[in-house]
Amino acid sequence: MSASLIKAVIHAESGYNPNAVSHSGAVGPWQFMYTTAKGYGLVIDNYVDERKDPVQASYAAARYIKEAYGQLGDWLLAIAAYNCGTGAVARAIARSGGEADYWKVRPYLPRETQNYIPAFIATMYAMNYYAKHEILPELAGFNTITDVIDVNRVISFKSISKAGDIDFDELRILNPSYKKQIINGSV
Repeated sequence: MSASLIKAVIHAESGYNPNAVSHSGAVGPWQFMYTTAKGYGLVIDNYVDERKDPVQASYAAARYIKEAYGQLGDWLLAIAAYNCGTGAVARAIARSGGEADYWKVRPYLPRETQNYIPAFIATMYAMNYYAKHEILPELAGFNTITDVIDVNRVISFKSISKAGDIDFDELRILNPSYKKQIINGSV
């Protein structure tokens, strides 16, 4: 599974927004539903929602897509399964005559998923051919050179900001999974 594939799927899911919430209750940049997130080992409690953690949620999403590919044998179907579920794709394959080809299965998928794969393909195209269309990349707008610090006691973002001379708002941007701007110190 390539990094480009992962980048295109996360863009199609949320536009990279860690705070995205869908009408159906999916959360984070990968738009995980609660049960699916828990099934893939993401922590959701009073202090943290790892569906919003770009690193942890990306590992979980990559596992989901890889497992879906293992079951379906086709990358477009695996990505469609990420959007609507492996069961929905398996039922669509059965209704279409049993051939695991996205374009033959497409009419039997939910409308959102029918539109999802073309959006994914358009994103892949834009990521690979942006220069041909005079699209210029922009800087993130926040510090992308970061580090992970293990914390073994409860500490607030305010205290971390002060002790580390780190802008409070930037700290929040870089740690979207913390619900209360408090780290519970679970190390």
